[in-house]
Amino acid sequence: MRNRIQLVLLTFLLAMPLAAEEPCKDGKSPIGWLGIREFSETRMELKAHRDGYVLRFRQEPQVGAVEGPARGKLRPGDVVTTMSKKTVEILNTDAEGRVVLADALHYANTKFKPDAIVDLATLTGACVVALGKWASGLFGNHAGLIEAVRAAGESSAERAWPMPLWEEHRKAVRSEVADIKNTTGRDASSSTAAAFLANFVGDTPWVHLDIAGTAWGSTPPPYLKKGATGVGVRLLMELLQGWKQKQIV
Repeated sequence: MRNRIQLVLLTFLLAMPLAAEEPCKDGKSPIGWLGIREFSETRMELKAHRDGYVLRFRQEPQVGAVEGPARGKLRPGDVVTTMSKKTVEILNTDAEGRVVLADALHYANTKFKPDAIVDLATLTGACVVALGKWASGLFGNHAGLIEAVRAAGESSAERAWPMPLWEEHRKAVRSEVADIKNTTGRDASSSTAAAFLANFVGDTPWVHLDIAGTAWGSTPPPYLKKGATGVGVRLLMELLQGWKQKQIV
């Protein structure tokens, strides 16, 4: 057996309101994710060696309103250098979460050299518009892994719906003053957000789940309480069972 990690599970939750009347509650979801993951690990022996970790970034309400040169704050027009040395043009300071997640993906990919990466992120309001609170957006660069995640979602009652990630989306995030830009506007913004992240996983099989609409349940199904859902835990447990035997990647 190769002495390497087979799967990196990375969850990144950015607290953001889904509508004007909804407070920023999504930041509570990591608690549910960690708690259920701990329960799952004690009750189920998984043969696949993996390393799961959580990066939580709490959005500061004043960040988008900062006009002065506050240290460490992003401003439109800035060009930042990521951990991967790729440069990012900042066009929208409200799309800072994907910039942080980009470093997390690069770190996971280069440090652990996994066979596959699955990230979960409350990334875009556009995904809520497209799929509501009934499914997570499913993007990726490996057909087999995408289908395995979709099937695991169906089996675990945590649906993930495949969304397009085309070459046009990848071209759309290119920048004239940097390698890429952190937003392309409203058009297909869930797909272009995924295209942005794709720049930081190399050739590693990767799936991105946009859980912006499913991380918080105001009208949850019978098996959940109202509030943070811990979405993705059941799906990932289903995916991990028999990972080696499934030969997904």
